[in-house]
Amino acid sequence: QTTSATSSAGSRAHTGEATCAAQLARSLAALAGPSSVGVLSWYRAQVTAISGMLEQDAPDVHVGSVATAQGSEWDYVVLSTVRRGGASSRGRLGIVSDRHIMNVALTRARRGLVVLCDSATLGTDASWRALVDHCKKCCK
Repeated sequence: QTTSATSSAGSRAHTGEATCAAQLARSLAALAGPSSVGVLSWYRAQVTAISGMLEQDAPDVHVGSVATAQGSEWDYVVLSTVRRGGASSRGRLGIVSDRHIMNVALTRARRGLVVLCDSATLGTDASWRALVDHCKKCCK
C-alpha cells in the first residue's frame, strides 16, 4: 500500500507515484536521451522525492514543478499529480484543479505525455474529468 503525505510546509508527496514516475523517466531517458525527458509535479515534496530517486542513475532528466516549467518543453513528460482520495475529495484538489496551470502541465510535451493520477480523484473536477473520459474513449 502506498500513502500520500503532506509535509510541514503543506506540500504533498505520494511515494508509489514518485517511484513510478522515476521508473518511467529512466526508461524514456534510456530510449530518447535524458535531456528529452521532463518529470513535473505541482508539489515541491513530490519533486524532491523524484529527484532523489533519479540523482544516481538519471541526473540529467529534468525534474521540476509545473509552475517553473512554463516556456519549457521536452519530447516526453511524466506528470505526477499526487492527489488521492476518490469521491471523498469532493472536488477539493487545490492547485491541481487550476485550469491555467493544468494547461501549462499538459502542453509541455512535444511527443508523449504520461499523466500519473488517481482518475477517481481527478474526476471530481470537470476539466480533469473531461481529460480522463477522453483518454478512456481513445484507449479502449
